[in-house]
Amino acid sequence: MENIFFCIIYIVLMVCILAIGKRIYKTHRTPLTFYSVVWCVVGAISNLGLLDFYYPSFLVNICITLGTIIFSLTYMAIVKPGTIQVYDKFVFCKDEIINYKYMYFASGLGMLFLIPNALNSVKLIQKYGMATLRANLSNQEFGVSHGALWDNLFAYGISPIFVSISIITSVLIFSDQPKKRVIPLFITSIVTMGLSAISKASRAEFIRFLFCLIVSLLLCRRKTISNLFKNKLLRRGLALAVVSVLVVTFQRANSEKTWLENIQRTIYIYYFSGPSYMTQLLNNVTEYGPHGKLLLGSATFGFLTNFVSFALTIITGKSCGSLYLMGSVLTNVSYKVGNNTAVNAMSTCYYNFLLDWSYAGILIGPMCLAIFASFFTKKVYREKTVQSMSLYVFFLYILFRTCFKLELVSISFSMTCFYIILFANNTFQKDNTIKSIGNYAL
Repeated sequence: MENIFFCIIYIVLMVCILAIGKRIYKTHRTPLTFYSVVWCVVGAISNLGLLDFYYPSFLVNICITLGTIIFSLTYMAIVKPGTIQVYDKFVFCKDEIINYKYMYFASGLGMLFLIPNALNSVKLIQKYGMATLRANLSNQEFGVSHGALWDNLFAYGISPIFVSISIITSVLIFSDQPKKRVIPLFITSIVTMGLSAISKASRAEFIRFLFCLIVSLLLCRRKTISNLFKNKLLRRGLALAVVSVLVVTFQRANSEKTWLENIQRTIYIYYFSGPSYMTQLLNNVTEYGPHGKLLLGSATFGFLTNFVSFALTIITGKSCGSLYLMGSVLTNVSYKVGNNTAVNAMSTCYYNFLLDWSYAGILIGPMCLAIFASFFTKKVYREKTVQSMSLYVFFLYILFRTCFKLELVSISFSMTCFYIILFANNTFQKDNTIKSIGNYAL
C-alpha cells in the first residue's frame, strides 16, 4: 500500500506543478516542468514494481517527493513571471561570433586521440562483441585503456570537446547561421560521436544528441508535432541517433530475450531502476552517507573540487576525490534491483546529496540544482545567444540525467561549459562589460 500511496502522490504533485508553472510562466518549456515531470514519472513507475524490479524504500521516496517540491519552490522564488519569454521563433542576438575554426581544429585534435582507439575497438567488437568490450574498458591488455592518465585526459579534455560541439550544433540548426556553415559542422559532430560510441561501445553520445536536438527544437521553435520532421537536417539527425542507439542496444543485448524484451528492460534499467539501486546502496554502504562519513559538498560540486583531486592524482599517482570514490568504489558494485537483474552506477542525484549533507541534503541538493537552473534560464532570455542557449540545453540534459546520476560530480561538466563559451563567443556581452567597468572606474 505504501508504494501505491507514493504513486498517487507523484501523479498529484506533477499535475499541480504543471498547472502552477503554466500559470506563472505561460509555457511548459521550463526547467521547472522538466525536472518535476522526470522525477514524478520515474518515482511513480519505479513504485509499480514492473518487470519484477524491487520497490524503492520509504527514504528514497521521501527524497524524490521533497526534492521535487524544494526544486520547484526555489525555482519559482528566483525566476519571476515575465523572465521566460514565449516566442513562435527564438531570435538570436546578431552580435555573436561562432568560432567555427576553433571547433574544427579542436575536433581534429580530438580525433587524433580517438581514431587509433576506435580502430582497435572495431577489431575487438568483431572478435568478442560489444558486451565484452564494454565490460573491459579499463583493461589495458585489451588495448582500450592506455592507463589512468590517458583515460582521464580523454574524459576531461577531449570528450568535452565533442560534447560541446554536438550541443552547439543542435542549437545552430535553429539559428539564422548559414546552413552551408552549419551542415559541415553537423557532419563533423556526427563523425566524432560515432568514433566515441565505437571506442566505448556506448550509446550515450547519440542519446544526448537526440535529447539536445528535440529540446533545442522545443525551445527555439513553437512547432506542433506534425511539423516536427519538416527540417531535413533535424530529421536526418534524429533518425541517425535513433538507429545508432538501437544498433548498440541490440549488440549489447541478452541473446536469450526478444528484441522487444531487451528494449523494455534497457529503458527500465536506465531510467527507472535508479531509486531501487539507491535503496540497495543505502542498505549496503554504511561507511559513507547519513550514518557515516560525509563528503561536505564535493559530491555535488565535484565539477570544482575535483580539479584539485585530479592534480593530486597526477602528482601522487594515486586516484582520489569524490568522483573516484563514487564511481570506482561506492557505486562500482553491482546490486540486485530485481529478481533477475543487477546493476551498478545508477545512484541518482539524491545519493550525492545524502553523501554530502546527510538528511539535510534532501533539501540542500535540489535547492542547489534549482539555483543553477535559474541562472541558466535568466542568462538565455537576457542574452539570446547561441552560447547561452547551448549552456541552457546542456543543463537541461544534466537535469534529465539526475535519475541516473549527478553529472555535476565530474569536472567534465566544467570543461564542457568552458568549450561552449570558447566556441560561441559572446562579443556583445564582452563589449558591454568593458564599458561598464570603464564607467565604474570613472
